[in-house]
Amino acid sequence: MQEPLESQSTLPNMVTYLSFELDDAFVDEYRIRETYTSPFKSTVGLATFYRTYSRSDNPRKKEGVMETWTDVCRRVIEGMHTIEKDHCLEQGINWNEEKAQQAAREAFALLYEFKWTPPGRGLQFMGTRMVHEDKDVEALWNCAFVTTSNIDKTYGESFRWLMNMSMMGVGVGFDVLGAGKVTITSPAEDNVFYHIIQDTREAWAESVKDLVESYMGLLPRIIFNYSLIRPAGAPIKRFGGTASGPEALIACHRDIGMVLDRNVGRGITSTTITDIMNIIGVAVVAGNTRRSAEIAVGYPEDIAFINLKTPEKMKLRPWGYLSNNSVFAHKGTDYENLARLTYENGEPGYLWLDNAHSYARMNKVIDKTDIDTVGVNPCAEIALEHKEMCNLADINMPYVGPKERRQVVKHAYRYCKIVTLASKDITDRTSRAVMLRNRRIGLSPSGSAQYYDMYGGHQLVGTLSEMYDYVQRYDKLYSQWYEVSRSIRTTSVKPSGTVSLLANVTPGAHFSVAGSIFLRRVTMKAGSTLAVMLAAAGYPVEPSVYSDDTWVVSFPGVFPDGVRSEADVDIWEQLKLAQILSRYWADNLTSVTLKFDRDKVKVEELTQVIKAAESTLKSVSFLPLEKGIYEQMPYEVLTKEEYDKLRAKITPFKLSGEVRGLHDNTDAWCEKDGCVVPEYKYAEMDARPGGA
Repeated sequence: MQEPLESQSTLPNMVTYLSFELDDAFVDEYRIRETYTSPFKSTVGLATFYRTYSRSDNPRKKEGVMETWTDVCRRVIEGMHTIEKDHCLEQGINWNEEKAQQAAREAFALLYEFKWTPPGRGLQFMGTRMVHEDKDVEALWNCAFVTTSNIDKTYGESFRWLMNMSMMGVGVGFDVLGAGKVTITSPAEDNVFYHIIQDTREAWAESVKDLVESYMGLLPRIIFNYSLIRPAGAPIKRFGGTASGPEALIACHRDIGMVLDRNVGRGITSTTITDIMNIIGVAVVAGNTRRSAEIAVGYPEDIAFINLKTPEKMKLRPWGYLSNNSVFAHKGTDYENLARLTYENGEPGYLWLDNAHSYARMNKVIDKTDIDTVGVNPCAEIALEHKEMCNLADINMPYVGPKERRQVVKHAYRYCKIVTLASKDITDRTSRAVMLRNRRIGLSPSGSAQYYDMYGGHQLVGTLSEMYDYVQRYDKLYSQWYEVSRSIRTTSVKPSGTVSLLANVTPGAHFSVAGSIFLRRVTMKAGSTLAVMLAAAGYPVEPSVYSDDTWVVSFPGVFPDGVRSEADVDIWEQLKLAQILSRYWADNLTSVTLKFDRDKVKVEELTQVIKAAESTLKSVSFLPLEKGIYEQMPYEVLTKEEYDKLRAKITPFKLSGEVRGLHDNTDAWCEKDGCVVPEYKYAEMDARPGGA
């Protein structure tokens, strides 16, 4: 709770890069409401908001003052309506300001109450100068895919594109189909190119492309000059956070050079492709608030690829944790050996691209409109074409009643569709073309397992079917109004990540990690203002056992009675929920990781689960349930007595007056929507690829 703030109307009125504004008096009603009653369902949601999504550069706020939830709702709603308004005016489409204000107020109210939410990308960047003035619109998209199958024609381009998009915070999937298509050669020693790297993400990405192509005989040996790159700790004004300094890029060049040197004279392998992509991911993650998620997809017959996550291989490849590795499976694949690897290591996962090509929803109705997809995003909720990106939004199922279901779907859909209108400003020509053609979006029902446990499978089926029909009606209506093509696919189930913490719902298709009563641990910078304030309120705070500059804050939490722990739901029932979501909702994909207890599920049964999934899902991954596998796990089951004991020591968490300096965005655990690199040793400043 906060003390009353000055009226929004006393602050700067017009944000010059936004053409649409909500009425100050309307917003002030919510500002006053937030002052007295927090809209967040839990303290961990409030803390996560300030740690990750609240910005301190909102031009409507005093310099350095962090956004409240009201401010973020306003920024998001004004940003999406600015894109919509600008599109209509540029295309000569009728625009009614009064109707737009009415729609915006309704969207704001439902967002404020967490009925729907944009993805984390939208909460961070929609309505910012970066998107609307600088036109770095790629920041609004969640995920992407790039193929290496054309590496013999495009050479280092796939690596450049992945790095450029990853530095925008976009999770990127890739395949290893370029294996064997080019030969790695040693750069000529008698021909040297001195490359001065500019301090831009584009220049970082281009330098990696040049380095790779110097090992393909296209460029001479390269010596990089890093002197123009800002030092570590310098602020990244537009994206947020601080610069990693040149060390991350130096290490990236060093390790890529090392990998390529080992393979000189050979055709590029699936292992080498994966290594280069993973090394890029490590460099990107070192950029503080940037998050990097990758998925590598290869053939099940590629023995080297499917064994990349074995303990022996991982010891030789410290960057190998950066990607989830999956295989292109098909009906009739022999899963026996694959299942054994999955049983031991949790990977590979499985992608049935033929299902994505043949069906929208997995309801046995043939639909081949998406025949050109070639891979999936890192969390596998969207099938994508080469260099295609996707944008998503959440509908928080447990909070949406029957009477408001249509309106919630409407505004979550509108957010996604409006983002596609910004596709015209995407820099890459291939990406821009495919995204203007497909306008792919993914509305996702977060809290699905929670809803399933609260109301049963029959009601879930009815609700999903009703909402899906609404999505299709709105896509027809708004596509006609915007004078653009209908979206090739519209619905998915995403894992939700930290956005589900804001709303306090179970993530995506997954059951609660720890049941109805639990402890949720969140990492923060050691000594950060937010962590100190939480400690003062009685929340347990302790140093991380993994990092000297990180603290771990523990939050006791609850879901409604009857919401089960994933440990209490067998693998077949988890599969059943994923099948319901795939049959009645997701015309893209359902991102699902089925958890299993090795004491109860053996390899033979896991093989049968995979076989059952191949005709009912488009993708699936697995993870063995481990109890107490490491200290300070993100979730821990609590008894009622343990919960009450912790709560008794906690006083109400209050934020008074203007809030400053709480943004942190540290995540020490690898979750489905991204990872943070563990301790990683960088090369010295004068290090050169290949040991030069």
